[in-house]
This record gives sequence, structure tokens and C-alpha cells, in this order.
Amino acid sequence: MFSLNNISNEIDTIDVSNAMVCSPENLIQHINMAQTALTVLHTNIRSVSCNYDDLIILLERVSIQCDVIILTECWLSKVTNLPSIDGYTSYCSEFHNQNDGVIIYVKSNLKYSITIPTFSGVSCLVLKHEDEYAIVALYRSPSNCNINDFCDSLEKCLSSLKQVNSVVVMGDMNINIAANNSDPNCGKYLDMMAFNGYLSTHTFPTRNQSCIDHVMIRSNKHSATYILDSFITDHAALVFCLQCNVRKYNCKAIITKIDYPMFVKTLSESDFSCVYDSSDPNIAATLIIKIITDALTRYSKQITVSKRKRTIKPWLTPGLLRCIRHRDKLHIKSKRDPNNAILQLIYTRYRNFCNNLIKKLKTAYEKNEFLRNKNNAKGTWKIINKISCFKQSSPPPTALLNLTNNPHESVNIVNKYFAEIGETMQNKF
Repeated sequence: MFSLNNISNEIDTIDVSNAMVCSPENLIQHINMAQTALTVLHTNIRSVSCNYDDLIILLERVSIQCDVIILTECWLSKVTNLPSIDGYTSYCSEFHNQNDGVIIYVKSNLKYSITIPTFSGVSCLVLKHEDEYAIVALYRSPSNCNINDFCDSLEKCLSSLKQVNSVVVMGDMNINIAANNSDPNCGKYLDMMAFNGYLSTHTFPTRNQSCIDHVMIRSNKHSATYILDSFITDHAALVFCLQCNVRKYNCKAIITKIDYPMFVKTLSESDFSCVYDSSDPNIAATLIIKIITDALTRYSKQITVSKRKRTIKPWLTPGLLRCIRHRDKLHIKSKRDPNNAILQLIYTRYRNFCNNLIKKLKTAYEKNEFLRNKNNAKGTWKIINKISCFKQSSPPPTALLNLTNNPHESVNIVNKYFAEIGETMQNKF
């Protein structure tokens, strides 16, 4: 005879995802990229304007290119233009108070749709890839005391995704689900999620001894969750990996290296008589281009640059990355021994030193860029737009092909719109 208590206890011990704690540098050792199709990074950034540089450093240390980056507690009320990340398209949610807001960065080569569901006092974005997978990114402020409204809104959102094969709910919920916790909201929240088929992938502490940054999943696919020993704020960052049908991407950086001394020597020894003897300028131009191209191809080779040797931002130096790693080690030690006043002082001073070093290196780089382009107005404005985030990355135009079930008909609709836009605007006036 089945016992309800035994069933309840067995459900509580089910492992729906592999979960572990690791450093950003060691993450690549645990992920099988051949089997992982979707990687999502989440961190509470506590003001994207203040901690954007720390996010870039974290992405540099992580040895994979995440498909989706989720930022919570972004202080969107203080943000005029969203900071950009090369190769990603950014989206932001609504906000209800000054510290609210969710930002999602999505790799530009993915096919997806973004929606903003209606939530009671919660910032939320939903990213969906057809019926294959969906990601619900949430930030619930500690000031949101009404757990009933939150659970009702979340359940309504999840109900709209029932047809999706794999759904992941990620974010800072400010509900402690760690073992033996005393959070009064934990029971109702977990019951509602379990009732809808969602279980937590981990219960590791993400802020002090509390597990308030959640990854809840409903899927029959293999998945893994990694809690990173790196702290942009006092929250740990999370990386979630899911095996599903997503277009693979190539994260290798390839550069072309040219042996210029040999290239110049070959050109100096080349026979250009055929060029001089030609009376047709078009033929002469073709011949000289062929000579140069052949020499360039001969002494050019493509080199794959490892993640360790390339940087997302030019001001990220190897020395700075070493300082950040040492800062994180001191942070972990200070958490383990909070009553050690000397250790706390050492960590605080070194953290402040790292923050000042980041600002100094970034400022010096930007100053050099302005000096390098002081006589180039176009280059100067390009730097200004990059620093101030005026120029936002545009989403890929592939969504226009999905206006109807037939891509050819979708293109005709787009062409008709632009062909008639002048006449349409004229008729309005």
C-alpha cells in the first residue's frame, strides 16, 4: 500500500538536474558542449549601470559563450540606455520601483520571441523558441509581500506555456528554498510550482546561507546547474545547461595571421611584366590583383584563439583577471570565517582596490581611444556612442519571415508595406 508521506519524501529527494558549485574558470571542465544546446547565465546585478564592468569580467572568465544572459534587480529606473554586449540583442522588462527590472541578452543567431507577461508587482520577461523551450526570467522584490498575488500571476504565466516541451523559470525570487529554512512563503511557492510540474534544480546557497536565486524546470531533457564562486554583488551567479533542439553555434575565435616580411619579399621578386605589357587597363588591374592575392593567400594562415587568450573588452588585462580571481578567493574565505575581523578588513580593502583598478584601466583605454581618433570625427562619435550606449543592437530580421506560415508570403507582405509606405503616409495628411 502506498504511503502519501513516503511519496512526499521521495519527491523531495528527486534530483531533476545535476548541480554543483565551481569557479568560472573550471566551468568548461564540467560541461559537455557536444550534448549541451542551451546555456543560460543568471546573476543579480544590483544596478546594471554600476556593475556592468564586473559582468563583462565574469563573462570573460567563463569559458563558454552563453546563449542567454539574465540580469535581475537591474535598477532600470536609473537606466537611460541599456549597455550592449557584442553579439547579443538586449531586452528589458517593466519596473515597479527603483531597484526593479529584468534584462535579457540573447545571442543574435538564435531564433526566438520575447514577451512581457502581466505580473503583480514583479518584473518578468519570457523568451520562447517555438514549442521547444521557454525561459521565464523573474525578479521579485523583497518589498513584494503578497505571496498569493505572486503565485497566482506566475501560475497564469506557466499555464500559457503548457504546450512548450521544456520550460525554465530563473531569477531572484527572494524566497528562501534552502533546506530547513524558516521562510513562510516557501511552502506555498514550492507547492504551486510542483502542482504545475516544476521542481528546483538546486538548493545551494546563493546569498549568504539562503537559496533565493532559483532555477525551476519542467522538462524530460537532461540538464545541469552550476553555482559559480564569483560574486558581482552578494549573490552567486548561476549557469543552467539544457539538452534540447537548438541550432549549434561555433564559439571559436579565428584570426588571420599574415607573414608580412615574406609577403613583401615575394611581391618584390614577382614578375609584373604581364601588367606592364597589357594595353587594357581592366586586364592589367585584374593581373596585379591576382599577383597580390596569390602572395597574400600563400603567406596567410588562420589561427584559432583560445578563450584564455582573448578578451571581450580590450581593457581586460590578464593582470586584472588575476586580481579578480584573488578577490573571489578572499570573498569565499571571509564568508567561511565572518568573525575574523582581520580577514574581513583584508577582503574589503582588496575589493576596493580591484574596483578602482577596473575604473582606472577602463578610463585609460577610453582616453587613448579618443586621442587615437582626435582627427577622425566619425571615429570619435563611434566611441561616444559605444561608451554612452546610444547605439542599440537591432534584433535579427528573421522574425519578418514568420508573419505567415509561408516565408515567401511573409517577404511579399514586408515588400508591399515598404512599397506603399509613402502613399499611406501621404493619405494620412
